[in-house]
Amino acid sequence: MINKLCSEAGCGKPHQAKGLCNMHYMRKWYKAHPEKLADARIRMGMVPRATMRDRALRYAYGIDSAWYDAQLIKQNHVCAICKKPENKTTNGKVLRLAVDHCHDTEKVRGLLCQACNRGIGCFSHDPVVLRSAIEYLL
Repeated sequence: MINKLCSEAGCGKPHQAKGLCNMHYMRKWYKAHPEKLADARIRMGMVPRATMRDRALRYAYGIDSAWYDAQLIKQNHVCAICKKPENKTTNGKVLRLAVDHCHDTEKVRGLLCQACNRGIGCFSHDPVVLRSAIEYLL
């Protein structure tokens, strides 16, 4: 049994598909399908974490990490409502403050701790209901 080798000059690896080794086949395929390359890099963890964070903020809220960082400094690294730093952790890491936004207008309002963000979410972001809750507490 004779093993066929990759047809790329100087490669010498066994061919996998269409006369090419896996590496050369994938290079050729990604050149033909550039839209798939970004997805593959994300899956393989080749996109820097800061870039992924920036993309997520842009997609979800229309802001970038520079806006988030500036707002964090403006709020002195504390929640806009309770004025305390975030204390909720996941896997031993303290979570970032959540981006609060109006669900009707999509306008970003500020950064909240997880507890305050969930709290106003439970009141459906309705000021009338929140005022009623305040009156109840007093």
